[in-house]
Amino acid sequence: MLLGSVSEKVVRGSKRPVLVIKRETTIMW
Repeated sequence: MLLGSVSEKVVRGSKRPVLVIKRETTIMW
């Protein structure tokens, strides 16, 4: 659940770290 919060912040904060969000999503899923 912590990763989800970080992912949302990253997506809303910057649209560049797309690879980082994908990596976090893989760990969450």
